[in-house]
Amino acid sequence: MRRDRRRERLQGVVVSVLTPCNARYEIDYAKLKEHIRWIVNSGVREGTGVIMAAGGVGEGYFLSFEEHRRVMEALVEAADGKVPTMTGVFELSTRSAVERIKYAERVGVDFIQLNPPHYMKPSDEDVFIHYKMINDATGLGIMVYNTPWCTQGYEITPELLNRLTALENLVAVKWSSFDVNNFLRGLRLFADKFNFIDNQGLFSLGYMLGMKGFISFIGNFAPKVELHLWELLKQRKYEEFNEEWARTHFDPFAAITGPEEQAWSGVGEGTLVKAMMEAVGNPFGPPFPPQVELTKDKKEKLRKAYIKAGIIKG
Repeated sequence: MRRDRRRERLQGVVVSVLTPCNARYEIDYAKLKEHIRWIVNSGVREGTGVIMAAGGVGEGYFLSFEEHRRVMEALVEAADGKVPTMTGVFELSTRSAVERIKYAERVGVDFIQLNPPHYMKPSDEDVFIHYKMINDATGLGIMVYNTPWCTQGYEITPELLNRLTALENLVAVKWSSFDVNNFLRGLRLFADKFNFIDNQGLFSLGYMLGMKGFISFIGNFAPKVELHLWELLKQRKYEEFNEEWARTHFDPFAAITGPEEQAWSGVGEGTLVKAMMEAVGNPFGPPFPPQVELTKDKKEKLRKAYIKAGIIKG
C-alpha cells in the first residue's frame, strides 16, 4: 500500500483497547472481541479512527508471544475490515520484534506501534538500526513510538526523524516529549512527512501544528466523547475542544493525583486503565503483575470524577 494511502487511514481517534483477563490473569478473548465490536458499532471506523490492541493501555509488554498472537487474531476478526487495526510491539530484541510483526502481517493487522528498544537508555544509532531492520523486514505501516517516560527518558529528536523519513514503511509518530522545544520542532519540521498522533495532551496546541489524531483510552468506555472531540478538531474549533478536553480527560485524572504525585509512577498502565474500567462499571480484571491495583478510595474518586464530567451516570 502506498505511503500516502496509509497516512489517510491512520488518523483520528486511535483507541488503545484494554486486554481483559480473569483473576488468574487468563485472557478473555471472547470479551476482547465483543469489546472491539462495540467500539466499532459506536462509530470508530475507517475515516474516524484506528483500533489498537496490545498497546500500552492493553498491557502489551506483559503478553507472551502466544497471547499476543491470539490478541491479534481477535482484533482482526472483530474489526472485520470496518476499521484499520494496529498492535503494539515492545521488544528489546529486533529479531523478536520482527517475529511478532511478521505474524501480525500474516493475520491481517494494518499497522504496528513500535517502541524504541530499551534496557539501558538507547542511542540514536541503536534506535535507527531497530527501525530500519524492521522496515526492511515487513510491509506493514509503522508508527514510531516516542514516549520518553516509557524508554528510560530517551527522546527521538528532529535529527533522527530526518533519518527515519527514508524508511518507506514509517508513516506515523506517536508524539510526546519532556522538552516542549523538541515537541514543537518535530511537528514544525516533519508534520508533512509523518502523521503525528498526540500522546501529550497539550490541549489543541499540537493540532494547530499539524497533528492528525490522538491516542484514546476513554474510547474504551466513551467512544462518542472522543469522536466528538475529533470532530471539533477537524472543524478547528480549538477553544471548544480545549474546554471539552479538560472536562473529560484532565479533570478525572487530576481527581486521583495530589500535588505530590503529578507524574504517574508504576511499571505499566494497567493499574490506572483497569481501575477506570471498573469505575465506569465494566471491569476488565486485575492489571497484569507486578502492577499494583489502585486503592478502593482512588477508584471511587475516579467514578465520581467521570460522573461529574457527564461521561457516566451516577
